Amino acid sequence: MDTTAAREAAHNPLQGRRAVGLACLTALASLSLLAAGQVQPLGQGTALAGMALAGSLVCFSIAFSGNMRAVAGSRHEALTDALTGLRNRRSLREDLEDALSRATPDRPALLVLLDLDGFKHYNDSFGHPAGDALLARLGAGLNRTVKAKGRAYRLGGDEFCVLYEAPGRDPHHMTAEAASALCQSGRGFSITASHGMAVLPTEAHTPEHALQLADQRLYDTIYQERYMGVPEQNQAGYLAGSPIHFAEGLKGRLLVVHGTGDDNVHYQGTERLIDRMIGLGKAFDLMVYPNRSHSISEGSGTTLHVYRLVARYLLQHMPPDRTLK
Repeated sequence: MDTTAAREAAHNPLQGRRAVGLACLTALASLSLLAAGQVQPLGQGTALAGMALAGSLVCFSIAFSGNMRAVAGSRHEALTDALTGLRNRRSLREDLEDALSRATPDRPALLVLLDLDGFKHYNDSFGHPAGDALLARLGAGLNRTVKAKGRAYRLGGDEFCVLYEAPGRDPHHMTAEAASALCQSGRGFSITASHGMAVLPTEAHTPEHALQLADQRLYDTIYQERYMGVPEQNQAGYLAGSPIHFAEGLKGRLLVVHGTGDDNVHYQGTERLIDRMIGLGKAFDLMVYPNRSHSISEGSGTTLHVYRLVARYLLQHMPPDRTLK
C-alpha cells in the first residue's frame, strides 16, 4: 500500500470515528422517518428515509475502509526499519516462526546474521548523516541481492539479517553472497561484514535458538580467522574460546567493560554473555562506553575514565592488605 497514505491514516484516528458517528446519526434519522411512516404515510418522506439509510451504510463502509487502512499503516510502520525501508527485528521474529513451521531437512531455511566491520570509523570520519546514507545504500544493495531468494532485514545499528527459505544452494555460498553485498570501500574507508548462520530446522527448532546460534557464529573474520581458522574446521577451538560456555564456573568479582562501537570484539557477544550470567544468577558489574571502538579511547576524557574505573574497582575489591571480597 502507499506508505504516505498509510501514515496519514494511522495519524488521523478521529477521521474514522467521525464517519461512524455521521453514519449512526443518519441511520437514526432514517429509522425515525420509517417508523413514523408506519403510523402515518409520509409518501416521499419514506422514500427519502430509505435513501438516507442506504447512505448510512455507505458511510459505514467508508469508515471501516479508513480504519482498516489506518491499522495496515500502523502495522507496516511497526514491522519496517525507517532508515532503510527493510523489515525490522519484530518482522524477523514473525517470519522466523513462519519459516520454521514450513522448513524440513529436505527443504531447509537459512538464517544469516551480518554485522558491519569498519562502520564506526566511517561514522566518525564522515559524520552521522553520511553514516545513515551509507546504511541506506548498503541495505538497498542487500535487498537487491537476496530478494529473489529471501528477505533482508535491518536489526538496528549496523546489524543486518537475511532469511532464505529453501535456498537450494550451498548455505556457505549464500552467506558469502549476502556478506559481499554489504562490502564497500573508498578513499579513507573500507566496510566489510562479519557473518553467522543457522540452518533450519536441522540446527535450530525455535526462533530464539536460531538467533542465538547464528549470533554465536558471528565473529570478526579479519582477526579471528587469522589465528583460529574457520569454524567449520575448528569447531572445538571456537567453543573453547567462547566464555559463554564457561559462565557457570564464574567465582568472585567480574567487571565487564565494552565499547558499543567495537568492530573487533562485537558488542552483541557481550550482550549474550550478560544474558547467560543473568540466567545463571551470577553477580557482575558492567560499564558500557557508547560508540567507542575496541580501544575505548575516543572522546574527551574517555581513556582517563577507563583507567580510573579499573583502579577504583581493584582498590575496592582487592585492596593491598586484604583478600578478594
